[in-house]
Amino acid sequence: NAVIQTMQSLIAVGASPQCITDCLCFGNPEKPEQMWALVESIRGLKTACESLTLYEYPGAATPIIAGNVSLYNESKQGAIPASPMISGVGRLAHIRQATTPILKQVGSLLVMVGERRDECGGSVWYQLHGELGANLPRPDLAILNREHQAVIHAISQGWILSAKAIHLGGVAVALARMSFGSGCGISAQITGPDIAKALLTESPGFILEVHPQQLDILNQYFVQSGVEAELIGQVTDECQLELNGHNWAIDTLYHAWQQGLRQRW
Repeated sequence: NAVIQTMQSLIAVGASPQCITDCLCFGNPEKPEQMWALVESIRGLKTACESLTLYEYPGAATPIIAGNVSLYNESKQGAIPASPMISGVGRLAHIRQATTPILKQVGSLLVMVGERRDECGGSVWYQLHGELGANLPRPDLAILNREHQAVIHAISQGWILSAKAIHLGGVAVALARMSFGSGCGISAQITGPDIAKALLTESPGFILEVHPQQLDILNQYFVQSGVEAELIGQVTDECQLELNGHNWAIDTLYHAWQQGLRQRW
């Protein structure tokens, strides 16, 4: 999931991931359970990089070009949580292809790539409630790789006006952040057996802003690429986020996002 988040952050600005580097922060590897966590993390990095291939060289694994470790991170309370921190480098063919997460125009459509699953474990939602949760995101890497390649191509073709990777806070936070500074609002509907989990799960994915005239060609390409995408809403001229029939003023959401840390201090 750390590798995926790094790659999707690159892809959302129009870049194709080229490599990653890691900093592995763990506890005392002389303790069996800590050594196990370190070994499993390395195996996870290897599996992700082998499965999420390079856009320019289909089938070629994403290389890990550098890294370092920080071990024996413990106190009297025990070891720190296993913490693989990932950085990545992406390639942007031309600066004109760069995109941003800020909504561009009223009337454009919002398309979601990436299924919303009951995977709230380890999420911000649980953290705010002092819990951990059980269902961590377990993405299908083959499906995810197709999604990555398709979104990279769509942005390079100029079909996408803005893009945002779905990470911390889930699709609800992703939509709110796309509206900040845009002067636009959003009207969207997210489906799922449990709406709260569908809105807040941190299963990987993307929100794409698309001009209505580009929707058909985008859908056709996604179908050809074996990628499922869902039309979830549109950009409006009202400065509010309307999500599944509930409304929030954009200014209120922006204030909470900007001042949240100060309010908790």
